[in-house]
Amino acid sequence: MASISTEKASGRRTIQFMAADGKRRSIRLEKVSMRFTQTFCGHVEKLNLARIMGGAVERDTAAWVRWSQSPK
Repeated sequence: MASISTEKASGRRTIQFMAADGKRRSIRLEKVSMRFTQTFCGHVEKLNLARIMGGAVERDTAAWVRWSQSPK
């Protein structure tokens, strides 16, 4: 399970999770809403679980990854 923390001074958010290799990883986001951060965190958890279990990524998460990589 991933955890979310917020820096008091800047308001930036950090997502931390235990990766498939057993190391604790961090993803640092800019100052974004908690709702955005929770959605992001959910997709990170699904991607990590698929990696650990060797399974497929859920359809909504795969679509989210494609959307996030599309040119803006």
